[in-house]
Amino acid sequence: MRGSEGQKNVPQDMVQLDRVKLIMDNVSQMSPELQDIMVKFTDYLEVFYALEAKQEFEEQLNYLKERFRRLVEDNPVGMSISTSDGKVIEANPAALKMFGYDSIEEFHEVSMNSHWCDPKDKDRFNLELFKYSTASGFEARLKRKDGSPFWVSITSAARLGAGTFELANFFVDITRRKEEEIKVEAGKLEVG
Repeated sequence: MRGSEGQKNVPQDMVQLDRVKLIMDNVSQMSPELQDIMVKFTDYLEVFYALEAKQEFEEQLNYLKERFRRLVEDNPVGMSISTSDGKVIEANPAALKMFGYDSIEEFHEVSMNSHWCDPKDKDRFNLELFKYSTASGFEARLKRKDGSPFWVSITSAARLGAGTFELANFFVDITRRKEEEIKVEAGKLEVG
């Protein structure tokens, strides 16, 4: 059966199965052979509807997985999962591009800790993360694979994953804004 939007309507099918069972229970005049056929038919319908419900669930799960995959891969915000010691476990295409890597395998070979321009920023970030289990809007200069610096706003949350401490990281490139701020500050110093 189909619902109003063209999707399978399994609960309605189960109501029909209950109706068949009710008919079967009320027809006590049936021959034993016909009763046996009705029992087998009812069993078949139960299995059929259970399989149909399972298939619908799997289709919905696959649909949600695809939406989540697209959300992560198409997102302009760099996303990564790393270990507490800086090993990159996963990264989306935006993070690879932001840090100058061509593949996740290449990113796996380098510690995130090597991307800090100023070790003091790394220490401040780790302190904030240690105190609050999250760091939100933390601004710092990082460096790409080729060594060129860029500014980011980092949001990270600590979590326990696969039996180990991990960080879920989000990077927004704020280089343009920071360069404008620096120009404005330099202008104020020259005037003042």
